[in-house]
Amino acid sequence: LMAYTAMAFMWNRIVVAAHKGLAAGNDNAFYEAKIATARFYMARVLPQTVSLNHQIKAGASTLMALPAEAF
Repeated sequence: LMAYTAMAFMWNRIVVAAHKGLAAGNDNAFYEAKIATARFYMARVLPQTVSLNHQIKAGASTLMALPAEAF
């Protein structure tokens, strides 16, 4: 979960820098690609944290119910 959150934080910083670059009239294609990639990450990758959070909250009781010999 922490890695997904850290990447979202970094993509946010990249988008802020990209908007500044666009405002300065720099390489539009480069900055627009960064913004598009960040949108993809936020829309398609970051939502996976919801299911990971549910898995964490579910605990390990079902796994730990198996005897050691089952491994």
